[in-house]
Amino acid sequence: VLALMAATFYALCALAIQHAHFFVVDTFATFFITASFFFGARAAEKKSARWWLLCGAMWGAALAGKISMILFTPVAG
Repeated sequence: VLALMAATFYALCALAIQHAHFFVVDTFATFFITASFFFGARAAEKKSARWWLLCGAMWGAALAGKISMILFTPVAG
């Protein structure tokens, strides 16, 4: 529920709308790093390799979008 509220507030804020208009990578990096956290939490809960692969793929996409996402490596791991 909290993630849905946070996503809604972020989608409605003016900065996110402006970044989407000018195709800034921050919104894509935010999406992929959040998806990486979600899949990482799922992987820790379910103990399945599929969730770890999804976590790694999302983290890689976030890192490809913006190199400063490397700071989230300890959290994603």
